[in-house]
Amino acid sequence: MACGYTPRRSGETPVNPSISVPGQGRAAMRDKIIRVRATTDELALIQDLAKSRGMSLSEMVRRSALGVRMPAAALDRRDLAELARTLAALGRIGGLLNQLVRRAHSGKLTGHDAELSKTLAGVDALRAHLREIIR
Repeated sequence: MACGYTPRRSGETPVNPSISVPGQGRAAMRDKIIRVRATTDELALIQDLAKSRGMSLSEMVRRSALGVRMPAAALDRRDLAELARTLAALGRIGGLLNQLVRRAHSGKLTGHDAELSKTLAGVDALRAHLREIIR
């Protein structure tokens, strides 16, 4: 390539040491401008992606071109509210499953002990994962 940059795999250091990669040392002054042609729809998609990840358009394009990992998309208030509702619904489902497990263990519901316990454990794991996302 004319710029002296060789594509690399994620996690490798840059081939050209003059390339500044975020998170890998002190950044050099970025004073060069690159113009890229895009359709109106492409530009809108790129801008939305950058915004969802809390990055500037320049930073997102630079990271993408250099193969640098991007931060996960940020959740907005609507997403968090929906996750909270889902977590609450899972809590109610877990409570009902817990009642079934108790009945099964007491002998009032036979033949489903292991299956109900496994399902309840899955619901608990899913709730824990959702809590981590919300925080």
